[in-house]
Amino acid sequence: MEVTVPKITKKSVDAAKPKDNEYFIWDDDLAGFGLRVFPSGKKSYVVQYRQHRRTRRIAIGAHGVFTPDEARKEAKGVLGEVARGGDPAEVKARAREDMSVADLCDKYIAEGCGHKKASTIETDTVIVFESDNHVAPIEMRLLRLRQSHRDFDERRCVLHSSLQWIIHQVGVYLRRLGVGVTEDFPDDD
Repeated sequence: MEVTVPKITKKSVDAAKPKDNEYFIWDDDLAGFGLRVFPSGKKSYVVQYRQHRRTRRIAIGAHGVFTPDEARKEAKGVLGEVARGGDPAEVKARAREDMSVADLCDKYIAEGCGHKKASTIETDTVIVFESDNHVAPIEMRLLRLRQSHRDFDERRCVLHSSLQWIIHQVGVYLRRLGVGVTEDFPDDD
């Protein structure tokens, strides 16, 4: 079931009641922006677009976390990306499949340290996983390090030296595997 309202507002979101099946309320003011209402009562903002003969839908976030105006602003950003030829749903799907920094650290310790002394492997393990400023939990995707530079800047003060070291080690490991690193990690200003 689908419903259309002139503009999704807090009042229209609060008025949306759960039904037996999920349904959508679409905003007439911004094509593709909507609210998904689940049978459980949960409400989530979505943006839907059509590209290359496929209809794609992206969840923006839950009502309560986002206000209708904040969600509309996010939807405009997604739709602007689509208008420029991008496919945000595909980017999001690829990002889920990319190797995370934590996965790469696991692989580095498991496979990339074979030529090192036991004491060096122990030091690497502590730097990567056990120190207060460890590298593994950083949630950036390996293939998007350059694009995620803004996110990284916020954590850079605390993690800079450890990250520079591990990124150098990861680069060495990737070159040994023949993967090749085409971009250098951003230098410190």
